[in-house]
Amino acid sequence: MQIGARGQVKQQAEPDPVLDNPVVLYFYVLLQQLHAGHAAQRALCPLDDMACRRLETIGGGTNQLANLRDRHSGPSLVPASRGSYLPKPCPPRDSEAAIRTLDPLVFSSLWAAAVAPALMLATAASAGLDASPYALVVGFTGTLIVYGVDRLRDLDRDTETRPVRSAYIAQHWESLRWLYTLSLPLGALAMVRLPATAWIPVGVAGGLGLLHRRLKGRPVLERAYVTLAWVAVCVGLPVASAGAATASAGPPAVVLSLVIAGNLIATQAQGRGVVASASLCLGGLAAAWTLPGARDLWPVAALEAVAVLGSAAKPKDPERYALVVVDGALTVGAALCVGLA
Repeated sequence: MQIGARGQVKQQAEPDPVLDNPVVLYFYVLLQQLHAGHAAQRALCPLDDMACRRLETIGGGTNQLANLRDRHSGPSLVPASRGSYLPKPCPPRDSEAAIRTLDPLVFSSLWAAAVAPALMLATAASAGLDASPYALVVGFTGTLIVYGVDRLRDLDRDTETRPVRSAYIAQHWESLRWLYTLSLPLGALAMVRLPATAWIPVGVAGGLGLLHRRLKGRPVLERAYVTLAWVAVCVGLPVASAGAATASAGPPAVVLSLVIAGNLIATQAQGRGVVASASLCLGGLAAAWTLPGARDLWPVAALEAVAVLGSAAKPKDPERYALVVVDGALTVGAALCVGLA
């Protein structure tokens, strides 16, 4: 209370605990500077621009532009609740929305399964062989079943490392189970049309796939046997089904071993291990240019190296980037191999 010169009583405004608190007033600036994966933003979304930060109001009126620090500017600027101080989640950008449209393909393992026949076609084109359509069906269905069943069985374990994919699988559990079940007889029908020699690489890949749940968790060992399984399918199966000499599988096996190992590091680390992953992919590129019978595979190694180096830029959604871009680079690179062969 203060006494004026004429004896009038003037009331001094007391400091407001919210509007006169700079910490609260600059809360939006704090969120803007936080990393997108920080716990403070995990429940919301990364803030992209000033337009996304707006205050929830009650009613409305002509005093929307009143001074926020003036407590007498009207009730329309009083937040409805404590949560109204928080910014609204920003809608996804066009590029992010386009990637999310691929979620059914990516999270159902169809995206990963498409890599197998694509690399099989690239190997056959590089070695001058005719790819058996039955071998392509076996490679696709086998990969789909192995990856799909593993993700269904280990849903609880994968929740920490792949939360977005795990949420999708939990929501579509029944339909995914039917997808993998119906793929089994299709692959079996194609399998019986292959020569007996083609059963060997299928048995190697299938056996490692069945043991994957027991062996996973050891990064170095896991990358080694998963790479072996992929090479058995993508190189051994097309060569064996075409009845070609085993020596013709050597150069493509070296190139794809390096590239697939680099892919596994990139997809598992999600932004970490870029140097090791890119080095392996570049080593595969060098092997493709130096080894006879493997030069046509250079687009696979080149595109995979570019995708891996892109993860060093810390994409906003590292999980989707690893599954969509890093894995998709193998399919696109294989398609270029077939087109350029």
